[in-house]
Amino acid sequence: MKEDFIQIKVQISVPKTKWLAIYNEKYPELTFNIFSKYLIDENTDVTLFQIAGKAVKRFLKEFKNRIAQDAFQILYEGEDRIILNIKTSDPWILRALVKTELLIMYPIPVKNGKIQMGTITTRKKFDLFLTELDAQKIKYSIKSVGYFRPIPLLTKNQIDILNLAVKLGYFEIPRKITLTNFAERLEISPSALSETMRRINYKLAKNYLYR
Repeated sequence: MKEDFIQIKVQISVPKTKWLAIYNEKYPELTFNIFSKYLIDENTDVTLFQIAGKAVKRFLKEFKNRIAQDAFQILYEGEDRIILNIKTSDPWILRALVKTELLIMYPIPVKNGKIQMGTITTRKKFDLFLTELDAQKIKYSIKSVGYFRPIPLLTKNQIDILNLAVKLGYFEIPRKITLTNFAERLEISPSALSETMRRINYKLAKNYLYR
């Protein structure tokens, strides 16, 4: 029997001794996002971080004094944002992910010393992942669980209108076609088209903000 997929959000506590927990709690005004993680070998991993906020320069200065120079690489450094590759010798969470073949969704925010992680997987595979966390005595809490249903975000008609809007230059600045002329092309009223565009934009915005 085919096993159903579930969509899960789980919050995982970063061990207090890890640099991420220390600085994430020390600089609550900064936003920490994990963009990717991969294993170099069984005992070493590399993580791509984006850290942003007004205190990022102060954070980076302190970080450089704490972490060995060969353990990180600055890929981008701006006034309020940095991108770092960081190598660690204890891939605690990544080891569990690899062992259970659990795929996670990026970017992964880290807030208050906790990783906010989302995944779409089977219940059996996720239970194995939690077993691995238990074995390492890592604290976690499940924030939400639901069945995954691949329902299209937009209807076929909305997709067709959106594609035509892009093709005709409706979203360009300045617009290459007015709402009225666009409505005439579709043989509907301008008010009906305006309502459809609002519904499309609402769905896209909601999906982007709350995914």
